[in-house]
Amino acid sequence: MKQIITEEAIVDTQEYLPIVSYRFWDLKDKKMFEVKEITYTHTNRPLFITVYEEKIRKDKTILKSFDEGHLLPSTGIFCKNNEELFINDLVICNFLPGPNRIRMVYWDNGYRVFGISTDEFENNANDLVFRIGSRFEMPKIYEDYLKIITDKIQK
Repeated sequence: MKQIITEEAIVDTQEYLPIVSYRFWDLKDKKMFEVKEITYTHTNRPLFITVYEEKIRKDKTILKSFDEGHLLPSTGIFCKNNEELFINDLVICNFLPGPNRIRMVYWDNGYRVFGISTDEFENNANDLVFRIGSRFEMPKIYEDYLKIITDKIQK
């Protein structure tokens, strides 16, 4: 993934934004894209996202405005299926007790899921965590997850 700084840039974004993998959820097309590069403005705000048209073919790209969707950074963690995990991914955590093992990946002083520490999540991801999709790609599962988590918080 490449980061491009426009001519107006006055600071080097490399100091602030490490090069990591990103995905982009297009709000209009309701489709997930792999990000090829990000173009920044002089204020270090992402301006354009260049995405691959298809996941398999890497020869065609599409230019998207940053305002057209959600930019989702990688956690750098891989699950049991060797799939890279991103913010807002829904995962099944087989090391959790009970029937409600679906969680959403988020950032809170480390990548984690609700109810466990960052270390516990990272230590179990390679063996006992399975990615099932992004919350944007699976809205019904996400709604069910929110109901379960809300009930746990209220108890």
